[in-house]
Amino acid sequence: QSQKKNALSTPRVSHLRKKRRTQEVETEQKNIQELISLHRETVTQLKEINQT
Repeated sequence: QSQKKNALSTPRVSHLRKKRRTQEVETEQKNIQELISLHRETVTQLKEINQT
């Protein structure tokens, strides 16, 4: 049991966890950017519709 615990706290494992968290954050930011540009497109299209 204690060996299992030690295996989970090796530098490599914590590095991998950190890396995964970083990737999650990057993915999150990418999703936000996509949402923002989609929103801008929608607003632009709505303005065009309102002008006609």
